[in-house]
Amino acid sequence: MNDLYYLRRLSIYIKKYWYIFIFTTIGLVINALTEAAIPIVIKPFIDGTFVDKDQTIIKMAPVFLVCLFLIRGIGGFMGHYFGSWLSTKIIMDIRNHMFQTVLKLPTQTIEGSTTGKIISKFTYDASNVAYSLGNIITIVVKDTLLVLGLLSYLFFLDWKLTLITFLMIPPIVYVVKYFNKRLRKTSIKMQEMMSEVTQTINETTNCNKIIKIYDGFENERNKFLKNIKDLRFWQMKQSVAAAANVPSVQFFVALVCSIIIYYVTIRAQNDLTTVGGFISYIAAMLMLSSPIKRLTSIAEHFQKIIAASKSVFDFMDEEVEPNIEENKKSIRTFSGRITFEKITYSYPNSKDSALKNISLKINAGDKVAIVGSSGSGKTTLANLITKFIDSNIGNIYFDDIEIKKISVNELRKNIAFVGQQIDLFNDSVKNNIAYGELSNKNENDIRKACEFAYASDFITNLPEGLNTKIGERGSRLSGGQRQRIAIARAILKDAPIIIFDEATAALDSESEKFIQLAIENISKKKTCLIIAHRLSTIKKVDKIIVLENGSIVEAGTHDELIKQNKQYANFIKMQNI
Repeated sequence: MNDLYYLRRLSIYIKKYWYIFIFTTIGLVINALTEAAIPIVIKPFIDGTFVDKDQTIIKMAPVFLVCLFLIRGIGGFMGHYFGSWLSTKIIMDIRNHMFQTVLKLPTQTIEGSTTGKIISKFTYDASNVAYSLGNIITIVVKDTLLVLGLLSYLFFLDWKLTLITFLMIPPIVYVVKYFNKRLRKTSIKMQEMMSEVTQTINETTNCNKIIKIYDGFENERNKFLKNIKDLRFWQMKQSVAAAANVPSVQFFVALVCSIIIYYVTIRAQNDLTTVGGFISYIAAMLMLSSPIKRLTSIAEHFQKIIAASKSVFDFMDEEVEPNIEENKKSIRTFSGRITFEKITYSYPNSKDSALKNISLKINAGDKVAIVGSSGSGKTTLANLITKFIDSNIGNIYFDDIEIKKISVNELRKNIAFVGQQIDLFNDSVKNNIAYGELSNKNENDIRKACEFAYASDFITNLPEGLNTKIGERGSRLSGGQRQRIAIARAILKDAPIIIFDEATAALDSESEKFIQLAIENISKKKTCLIIAHRLSTIKKVDKIIVLENGSIVEAGTHDELIKQNKQYANFIKMQNI
């Protein structure tokens, strides 16, 4: 029933292009019928030319053969072309739907999966669906029709003799059933190994500096070698199963064929059949071998398509963020007031709570800094505001509206975000700043945002200014330059709430100065939540919240917390501020 479920899901994609499927089928039918006609025309050709020496048949035979193979070629072209069109279109649609799922997956789901595994689903699994589907369509339509045509002709020539061919059916069914299980297992394992290979390549590309600095060449070589050895191991197991399947079936076919050939030879010796009839019967019997062989290999393609479809459709069925694209037209603009009411949050598979009973009120226009040691819950708090995660206990209010009653799209329209890890695209500076919903902004607004972010000077010096391509993740820019582009993007959004998640943690002093000035520009009349590691950047904020082990241990202004001489004061002393 599970197999049928995935096949039904796949059939939806085929139904969408039913007319192309019909053209594919017509082409395969023409190809199959003309191929089945070859042994049929052998009898009159041989008897009419070599035996009866009929001049009409002698003259028409070459013309008929040329026409027969011409029609067969047209049918073959139609079947191949339209079949390729259908399979490539289906794989395009599947990949598109998978990508729509990736866009809507919760952040936790994406972070909990490996990049290689996701990429493997797009490349290997999706390709397997289309490739195996194309093979199955060809086998089911063309080879089934060819076998039926040849068997019908054999029945016409000698139905008693042809009944012997059915002796091969029971052993073939047993062989197919036996190898069916092995092919399923190997297909699933190959998918898993392919994702491991993809992940290793992805990690090696992204972490190439670490590999070189820490001399990780041998480690990565060994890891990759193990992955490709494991992949080859399961490929060979599948090859063995597939290879053993076909000759096993062929053995029973050959056994029956040998009996029939012997019988027909005896009949020919006794003049009970003509030369043409003998050759025609033998040709039809021999031609049965190839389509029957392909029909038995359908199990291999069937298992591949089931395994690949399961991987693809299970991925599509992953739970996505609810209402992520609702309320695109009627978006409320919040003032920026945020209230945390007894918030508790625990990460999956974690015994300890990342946040414990957090109650906090941030007024519109407030600049609030969240400080604390690593693992104290700072980023978790920011992720709750953006709804990247949902609290287990308690609630968050925006202008007295419960966060659960606000759609994801509406909430994020009101929030700009600048993180420590800057996410930039392999595109121009302009397209990275005016990204997504900001793409309709005019160039004058973009340039103003760059000025406020103190990014104009270095952008002007780039080869093509705003149109300069910055490389993957902004690799052609310095850390400070990447950070200022992210701030320019946040300024251009002009959202009432801005979150800075340790935006200056990894920068040098000069870059930090520019970033600090940019933050001051962007935070005017905005509600700012600043998660800070460098405490020198937060002296002028309205309120500082100190977190420790997921709980608020101190709250107040810089001067107030210094006077209390507790955790915050210790942090200040440690940083020699």
